[in-house]
Amino acid sequence: MIIPVSDVVLNSALVAKSGALTNVSSKISQNNSWVKKYGNIVTLQINSGLKSPLVSGDILFTLPIDFKPNGDRDIQVFLTINDKNIQVDIGKDTGNVLVRGAFSASTWITGLITYIAK
Repeated sequence: MIIPVSDVVLNSALVAKSGALTNVSSKISQNNSWVKKYGNIVTLQINSGLKSPLVSGDILFTLPIDFKPNGDRDIQVFLTINDKNIQVDIGKDTGNVLVRGAFSASTWITGLITYIAK
């Protein structure tokens, strides 16, 4: 018997909570990104197409306040986009998701990041 995912009951500590991404960059033409939280575990799917070039330090979007990383440092993750390694930073204080590096218009930035939140 196959049980649909929507019918699966998780441990109460792992109840799924969706978050709204705010402060979405005007340089993004299509933003299919999302963020979910299961207890203190956050999964962030970045899936954004650019209509304008991005430069290092540009903010893609901001996470909800209770989705910020736990710890004393920002989270730094490396992704590969068009055979180019890039760094994405998630601000522990701001919740801002920003890029380190330059990207031309029409680039798709994609990645799946999992981390512990506050």
